[in-house]
Amino acid sequence: MNRSKKWLCMLVLASFFLTGILPVFADEIDDARNQLQEVGKAIDSQQGKLSSVKKQEQSIMGQIQGIEKNIITRENEIKTLEDRIEYLLTNIAATEEKITAAQADLNDKNGLLEDRLVYIHEKGDLTYLEVLLSATDLKDFLTRYDLLKMIIDEDISLIDSINLQKADLVSKKCDLEVQKNELLQAQKNEKTKREELDSQKQDKKKVLTSVQQEKAQYEKALAELEQTSKELETLIRRIQAGT
Repeated sequence: MNRSKKWLCMLVLASFFLTGILPVFADEIDDARNQLQEVGKAIDSQQGKLSSVKKQEQSIMGQIQGIEKNIITRENEIKTLEDRIEYLLTNIAATEEKITAAQADLNDKNGLLEDRLVYIHEKGDLTYLEVLLSATDLKDFLTRYDLLKMIIDEDISLIDSINLQKADLVSKKCDLEVQKNELLQAQKNEKTKREELDSQKQDKKKVLTSVQQEKAQYEKALAELEQTSKELETLIRRIQAGT
């Protein structure tokens, strides 16, 4: 009889204990499950945002690839300009050498012509006439005449040659100026293309930095939410095990 009363008392106490404790465990589980559900929704939302930013990243990367192709094109154009500039410099140097040589030859011929003109000026036409009149006979006269004519023709030829060289020199100088202007324009174009290239590189860097930062933020937030979800699942299992 005493043993029966003892068991009865224990059952009453256990019933009283469970009646008070079980609702507490149930509330904790419900609360944890609600939190887990909210975290799950947040994870879904964050995954959606991450998926969206990844698509944006792919789109921007496509734009970046386009920029990189454009950069390669620009670099090829710059290389072409550099080759052209090098060619122009070589051509200009060669032209200047020719001009120097032509000027030296022109100076020599100018010297000869000046000497001859000075002689004619000092002696005058009388010198030629004296040469002809001093002939001993007709044959000698004709010989002297031919010689004088040859000298005069040489003078004329020399003058024509000098004029041609002057014209050629002027033409070469004009060509040189044209080449110099072309060189300056090529250098200007190169500078512009280099500035465009630098600008594109900066744009690329900014776009990459922006996308990487945004993606990193979403990934960090998602990792934190997933960690919270795991902790809540562990808590629920512990509460259930405690019941």
